[in-house]
Amino acid sequence: MRVREVLVARIQCRAPAKLNLFLEVLGKRPDGYHDLETVIHAVDLTDEVTVEVEAGRRSGEPVVAMRCDPAVTAAPEQNLAYRAAEAYLAVAPALPEYSVKIHLQKRIPAQAGLGGGSSDAAAVLRALDALIGGGKGPEALIPVAARLGADVPFFLFGGTAVCEGIGERVTPVQGVPSREFILVLPEFGVSTAEVFSNLSLDLTVPRRLGSVIGSGLPEWAIDGSFNRLADTVFCLFPELAGIGREVNRRAGLRFQVTGSGSGLFAVCSEGTGTFRRMAARLEEIPGVAEVHLVSSFPATSQAI
Repeated sequence: MRVREVLVARIQCRAPAKLNLFLEVLGKRPDGYHDLETVIHAVDLTDEVTVEVEAGRRSGEPVVAMRCDPAVTAAPEQNLAYRAAEAYLAVAPALPEYSVKIHLQKRIPAQAGLGGGSSDAAAVLRALDALIGGGKGPEALIPVAARLGADVPFFLFGGTAVCEGIGERVTPVQGVPSREFILVLPEFGVSTAEVFSNLSLDLTVPRRLGSVIGSGLPEWAIDGSFNRLADTVFCLFPELAGIGREVNRRAGLRFQVTGSGSGLFAVCSEGTGTFRRMAARLEEIPGVAEVHLVSSFPATSQAI
């Protein structure tokens, strides 16, 4: 009996969460999406993503299979990481005999504005690029990433970047100092679609970053000072605004929403011991599920 030859390659990597340190919505596009200008910063609250590629797939075996811990009720096909693998294989040349297995160890909560699903998807794209794509790099993956979601192109690079358009124009920013942030996560999530469908840009004057290439970022753009979506989020979810006021009262922190929420963050200038005492106070706020001290996460474009 002939033994089937099977070649297996595997990559395991960390998929970081993100904070929107600056987020402006410039307007709605004819296709229904919104043009954005945002500064995104990766932080070390991470999922663990394992991608295994097998050559020599038997007829009838699934092309993509996925397992998630903790388990979720949604079908794997609805997961962005699963869709990323399908999207990559759809455009990869002559790969009919490959199968892809994905294992997600989740720590980043959903609907918190932290981009966990997008980060997982980008990790899958980078892994497949390294395993079967010849390592073409993040720029080559942007067309596939942009079709998956607005934050996915950023996570191909990580670190700190200015993202424009619907997220597909990514300008990495070098030299941004490492920071620590206090991240407060409530017991509920916020739907991005709901926030954008209720967003009104009437009578607003866009706040622009200006040119940042070669000149770095202004201090106000890297300390979480502005998010155009915040007022809409707090109007739709007044309980989140209440949590933010309590964060300010108990810790004296100027908080901000990341993305479309529900996560709140603030720059932390205190030491670890002070943070532990502060976290205990913040965890007592009704409606708060988790409090984390997170740090800047380095660029991912050169590492898997």
